[in-house]
Amino acid sequence: MRLKKGQVTIFVLIGILVLLIVGFIFVANKMTVEQGIEESTQQTVAKAKEPLEEYIDVCLQSVVENGLLTIGLQGGYYSVPLNRFTTIYTDVPYYYDDGDVSLVPSMDDVEDSLSQYITNNLMNCLGGFETFREMGYTIETGLMVVDTSIMEDSVSVVLDYPVTLKSETEVKPYEMFVYQYDINLNTVYSVMNTLMTDVITNPYYSPLSLMLELGQEHGFQIDTLTYENSRVFVIQDLETQIQGVPFIYLFATKTSGENIMPVIEMDEIVANVGEEFNGEVSAFDREGDVMMYSVEINDIGLAVNPYSGEIEFIPDTIGEYTVMIFVSDGVDEASKEVTVRVV
Repeated sequence: MRLKKGQVTIFVLIGILVLLIVGFIFVANKMTVEQGIEESTQQTVAKAKEPLEEYIDVCLQSVVENGLLTIGLQGGYYSVPLNRFTTIYTDVPYYYDDGDVSLVPSMDDVEDSLSQYITNNLMNCLGGFETFREMGYTIETGLMVVDTSIMEDSVSVVLDYPVTLKSETEVKPYEMFVYQYDINLNTVYSVMNTLMTDVITNPYYSPLSLMLELGQEHGFQIDTLTYENSRVFVIQDLETQIQGVPFIYLFATKTSGENIMPVIEMDEIVANVGEEFNGEVSAFDREGDVMMYSVEINDIGLAVNPYSGEIEFIPDTIGEYTVMIFVSDGVDEASKEVTVRVV
């Protein structure tokens, strides 16, 4: 199936954003370690407690932000299930697969995924506290436990990680570290559930009106990318920037049956010169899908309302013209040349 120009543009945008995110993750981790090393080496032995705490705090902040970006692109998962839509940029789980919705994660699942990401990546950022060991300290660590909570307008991460800093003259224990990030992940999750409820009822079409409504209500940009029998939903939180890039949440749906495209039931429009014409596109969809309407740019100024299919224009020259009408059900697009006679 050929991708439409708008869909290709969004794919390219996601590709650029993903590459930026991967770059930020790499650079942020590298800078975090280097920053911690520089700050630590600038402190005296008597003030070593502050740089160690800050070192862990900075690493925790970086890893939490990278984790949010990653699980957003992977539909709330750290380890994406095998039933997924694969691109060169990221893997997106199928929340709907011909009626199967078992991969829609619960809020607890998303929290656990972020906790798992932090647990698996924080040690790499901390670098084994090698800088402090080189300064003559002994570092003892205990079991790391991460607890993530998605709240109304933020995500809170509590790191229970016993770390003891020892020197010849003192022993300093540390254990609890907390980081809270302002993000509308709870709202994004709620919007996803609303969209999925619609998908379950009408799996063959993109709920364009609902997407527009939800986007305007919450300050999100919501798009769909269609390829063959798969559709990827893209939710962008335009108000949340993480490391300079927008927070994006992706999930995919798949149907095995063939979609039936709309049928355009009109051949001719007759209008009076100098008078306003009001009519509508005559079309129907056998599956009852919501239809979107458009018309190719034309010389007579004929316009079509994309949501209602209403046709309006005022012809100023008698004659016979041809316009191309398009009707989409969110999956396939029908087109037809319609004759316009101005009398």
